[in-house]
Amino acid sequence: MRQEWHIDADDLTAYAAGETGPVMLSSIEAHLVACAACRATLAAQVHGAEHELVDDRVWAGIVDRVDRGGRLFARSSRLLHVSLSSPPLALVTVLLAGLLVAFVLLARLGESRYATTMLVCVGPLVPLVGARVSFGRQVDPAGLMAGAAPMAAGRVASTRALVVTAIACFAGIAVSPLTTLGLDDTAVWLLPALALSAVTVAISTYVDATIPTIAFAIAWLAAVASWLGDVPRALRGVSVDGLVSDQPAVQAALLACTAAASAVSYVRRDSNPNWRTVP
Repeated sequence: MRQEWHIDADDLTAYAAGETGPVMLSSIEAHLVACAACRATLAAQVHGAEHELVDDRVWAGIVDRVDRGGRLFARSSRLLHVSLSSPPLALVTVLLAGLLVAFVLLARLGESRYATTMLVCVGPLVPLVGARVSFGRQVDPAGLMAGAAPMAAGRVASTRALVVTAIACFAGIAVSPLTTLGLDDTAVWLLPALALSAVTVAISTYVDATIPTIAFAIAWLAAVASWLGDVPRALRGVSVDGLVSDQPAVQAALLACTAAASAVSYVRRDSNPNWRTVP
C-alpha cells in the first residue's frame, strides 16, 4: 500500500523564507523535485507574498494620496493639505473663528470689560467645538473610506482637529487687545482651550466624543459663572482675579492634560481609531 507524503505547510513556509536548516533543506528540495503538488503550493506561497508586497505599496500610495488632498494643495505643507483640502472643514473653521471674533467685537461696542467676559466665556468653547466637528464624517471623507479600506487614517482627523484648534485660538489672541486682558492673562482662556480640545481629540480616537464635549463646555461655563458670581457687577470683566484658570496650580494641571492628551493622540494616529464611525 503506497502512502503519499507531502511537505508540512509550516516547513514549506520556512523554506520559502530561507529559514530552513541544512538537513530539512535537503529533504524538502529532494521532495520538490518529484512532487508537483508541493511545487504548486510553494509557487502559490511565493506568488501570494509578492502580491502582498504589491498590495502594501498600493495602499501606501492611496493613504499618501488621501493625506495630500487635491492638486491645489499637493505642494503645500501637510497641515494645509490635510485641512484646507476639505472644503466643509475649511468652512466650519472660518465660521467658528468668525463667530468668536464677532462675539468679542459686539461685546466691545459696550465696554472693554464686556469683551473680556465674552472672550473668557467663549474663547475655550470655540476650539473645543471645532476639535469635535473635525471628527465628523460629513467633514472628513476619509472617515467613510477608512471603513472599507485598510487605512490608518486617524492622523488625518487628528491633524485637522489641530488646525481648527490653532486657528480658533489665534482668532481669540487677535481680539485680545480689545479686552482688559494683558499678555500674561491670555493663559486664563487659552490653556483651557488647548486642554479641552486636546482631551476631546484623544477621546475621539476611541469613541464618539459628543457627550464629553458637551460636558466640558458646561463645566467651563459653570466655572465662569462662579467667577462672575463672586465679583461685584461693576467690576466684572475688569480683571480675571478669582477665575479658576488664573491659579498657577490649575494652569500647570491644564498644561499636563494638554501634553498627556496630545501624546495619546500621537500614539493612536496610525491605529485605525473609532472616529470613522462618528455620525
